[in-house]
Amino acid sequence: MSNNSISLTWLISIPTGQGTY
Repeated sequence: MSNNSISLTWLISIPTGQGTY
């Protein structure tokens, strides 16, 4: 389940541009 959470955050961080890994 942890993997899914990371994938979701990464996908959202791309369009939002607020993802700092």
